[in-house]
Amino acid sequence: MLNYDGSSLFISQKDIEVIHEYTLKTLSEVGMIFDHPEVLEVFKKHGARLDGNKVFMDEALISKAIATVPIEFEMYGRRGGLKIGKRYDPKVGPGTDWPLIVDEENNIRPPVFEDLLKFYKLMETSDIMDFSQLPITNLPEFGGKGDCTYLAQIALMLKYTSKFYANPARPNQSNVGSKGIRQTVKEYHQMLKEFHGVDDDKYIVMELLCVQSPLCNDKEMLDNLLEAAAANQPISVVIASMTNTTSPSTLLGTAIHDNAVALATTTLIQLLRPGLPVVHTILSSPSDMRYIQMGTGSTENALLAYAGIAMGRYYGIPVRGGGTLSDAVDVDYQTGAESAMTLMPAYLCNVDYITHCAGGMGVFNVGSFEKFVLDEELVGYMKRMIRGFNSSEPEFAFKQLKDTGPRGNYLMGRTPKQYRKETYLAKLFNKKGGMVSVRDDGTLREKACRHIQERMENYKLPEVDKAQQEVLDRYLKPLGL
Repeated sequence: MLNYDGSSLFISQKDIEVIHEYTLKTLSEVGMIFDHPEVLEVFKKHGARLDGNKVFMDEALISKAIATVPIEFEMYGRRGGLKIGKRYDPKVGPGTDWPLIVDEENNIRPPVFEDLLKFYKLMETSDIMDFSQLPITNLPEFGGKGDCTYLAQIALMLKYTSKFYANPARPNQSNVGSKGIRQTVKEYHQMLKEFHGVDDDKYIVMELLCVQSPLCNDKEMLDNLLEAAAANQPISVVIASMTNTTSPSTLLGTAIHDNAVALATTTLIQLLRPGLPVVHTILSSPSDMRYIQMGTGSTENALLAYAGIAMGRYYGIPVRGGGTLSDAVDVDYQTGAESAMTLMPAYLCNVDYITHCAGGMGVFNVGSFEKFVLDEELVGYMKRMIRGFNSSEPEFAFKQLKDTGPRGNYLMGRTPKQYRKETYLAKLFNKKGGMVSVRDDGTLREKACRHIQERMENYKLPEVDKAQQEVLDRYLKPLGL
């Protein structure tokens, strides 16, 4: 693995110090809204200055709090343990919560229940994905308006996938019904712990909690945060600002804003539960003012990611990358180019965790089965890249040179294991060059569709024991799922 921080190519030490300096000025002089009475009491107890629901923090409070964030931690699940931290390769999760789907016939349409199951089967059969997430939410099969549909959605994910779990589609007013957000969060944490048979000391879900911009945490997000901290589960603090609309117009201004929001929220988490893992996450993008739209597939998105990663490393906090982000709504050159550009920061900087790594485009709004499997190829390339150059076997290399000599042939004999180990061989991309037979297998999209079908046919439900089945039945049997 490369021991290298690629953010230094784009963010200098001076840039980091400027962002840090003005972050502290922002939090001490401008303040940040925390729209929750319990949270305001926590800050008041620890000496922060309050003006209504606006909190002002000084450097001493922030520094003391973030010093307790662990630099690495371990998730627990049905597949054992998963270590997250700078010493380890980045862990990968797919995209999530798409309100639209591009299907294999190239139709853009609302998703249906069969789409949800297909995405779960792709997650489970993936040799790239470490995490599963909720790809499609709030379908009619889970209940109607006024019902708590969230718990059944989590149970269905547990039925169809055995991967570690990250939760970006948090409980909200549209899926908790009369149960309410905090009770729903509490119950789903209890469900996960019961299903896995663990106590509070195990980390079994990565909570992905998105902060409002500018400089605000609303009550719904804070209800989720309070219960996640009470359940002792890691929290990825996510900021997804839009320059010139929900954050300042310049990249520097947005980097300062995002860092301020991240530090303030991380400070709150550590005041609530010192030592709880937090992941520093910047998913901000420029606004395309022609359409008042977020531009996720952009160079500016990548630059803001480099800044966010650099600041997380500066504070010694685990960092998350943004994944294969794209504004496109077709599986084409644009979505491939943008996905590669926005995934690059995560691997050049060797982040700790990456989400939105497969299947998403259209500014987080569109999911695609074909893009899911093609993104897996892209992640495979990146995983190979960070393994770097291997100079540990010079005698083998020299022996090949000596045995073959000038004008020799390296094709003689069996393919060395070193070649197979060092070379990533793509499964779907065309590698035949300009041969006439290059199209015999069909277009890339056609090959992707066949590959998806093969995985659907070979999918098997993960095994569960009797106690786990009882947990699933409690939430799924009433719905006929």
